[in-house]
Amino acid sequence: MSENTCPNVALSRNQNMWVVKESADKTLEFPAVTDIINVTADVFANQEIPTSDSKEKANTLNKLNVFNNSASPATANFGMYLRPNTLDAPMQGDALIQALQGKLAAPFTGTLADALTDSDAQIAVTVTSGHVPLRGVIEVTSTPSGKELIRYRKAVKDAATPGKWLLSELTRGYKGTTAASGASGASVSLKSRAFVQALCRPNVSAWIVIDKTLQAVQGCHVTDASIAVIKEGAVELTGTLTGCRVFNAGPSAVATEAQASATSIVVEDAKVFFVGQKVQNTTKADDNSGKGYAVTAVDERTNTLTVAPGISGAWAVDDVVTWWMPYGPAIGAEMENTDSVVRIDGTAGKMRSCTIKFSTPTEFTDELGDHFPGQPIDTMRASSVDFEYYMRNDAAKRLREGSEGKEVRFDAEFGSEEGRKVVVACPRIKNKMPAINADSATVTLSQSSDILGVALEDAVEIILE
Repeated sequence: MSENTCPNVALSRNQNMWVVKESADKTLEFPAVTDIINVTADVFANQEIPTSDSKEKANTLNKLNVFNNSASPATANFGMYLRPNTLDAPMQGDALIQALQGKLAAPFTGTLADALTDSDAQIAVTVTSGHVPLRGVIEVTSTPSGKELIRYRKAVKDAATPGKWLLSELTRGYKGTTAASGASGASVSLKSRAFVQALCRPNVSAWIVIDKTLQAVQGCHVTDASIAVIKEGAVELTGTLTGCRVFNAGPSAVATEAQASATSIVVEDAKVFFVGQKVQNTTKADDNSGKGYAVTAVDERTNTLTVAPGISGAWAVDDVVTWWMPYGPAIGAEMENTDSVVRIDGTAGKMRSCTIKFSTPTEFTDELGDHFPGQPIDTMRASSVDFEYYMRNDAAKRLREGSEGKEVRFDAEFGSEEGRKVVVACPRIKNKMPAINADSATVTLSQSSDILGVALEDAVEIILE
């Protein structure tokens, strides 16, 4: 009786992704277990090598030759649920969101500018350092009352007093704490993790597993992404990474026995490995005690891999050598879309759907001698929010406001659990003229609004609450 065997074709259900910030330009960065992403969409990486036909003349209808050109930028789609963990801890895809926005803001610290009672609806804070996001959760430390978490939804800088901010639209006693009084000068600190825009965004390395094949994309930027606010499923971020180069790896067999502590491994085909990845011997179940062996050099002429550290035991001929990646559970937990709230100028809006679109097109340097794209350079953002809502008695007002380009503040709040929410906040979106559509028994309006900044790099903030 034959034993059950797995198919030798790649299975689309077996996909994983890791995204990690790169520490140096044109350097592939290996991820940690905390960089893993449970993907919700196919994440294949593709890179085209354009060709040019020979121009030589000959008495034939056939091409005489075809030449490879420099590679086009690599692309990889991604999809993941937003999975927050706690207020001030990384969430799933943390490096991906930093790459989307630009940077992780330094949380502000300061003191109470005025005494605080346990029922105050506004807080005056003197900020000594760090960034004050559009909204977030602060911790007030007072004696002897202890610590209180307070969620604010509005922050206004006091123009008359340097460093002073007024925080309002408060939720006191947030996340199970107790509303308390605080003396002037009591310590105040931001607890929320806030992703903010920056002119220079970090490069990331994307690592992708497609069943038995490993891909790594170096020098990636997030060129577009979107979040659909709907009434089904979980809150999902989808988009596209554009990078410099794709590397591919798969399994091969040991061609020459290697003794314990050896750092040179001769395999049947070294072309299925690349510098920067890690490997393991699946026949011997040797993965360097769960850390993998780093490939530091590949000699395709002799089919030799140089690994570090030296292998723990002897590897025999025909042992299978393949890639190794740091698998582990995803961070945090999903948020159901039915709990999502969209606010326009602070008021919860009634709408059928809403899609937040982020777009930062990226170009790459292209110089003689480069076989692959060079340094990524971001161009002008083109982000927007698209709405769809039922046409009601206020339709004339909405149409007029759209024609005049009315500007409003936009907040999308995801999640129901205090301390484990995600907010996309835009201080200024400019409405466009809505379009009137028929949908079965009803009439709807669809509208797009441009996301604009107030003071340059402040058009969007993604905040954990």
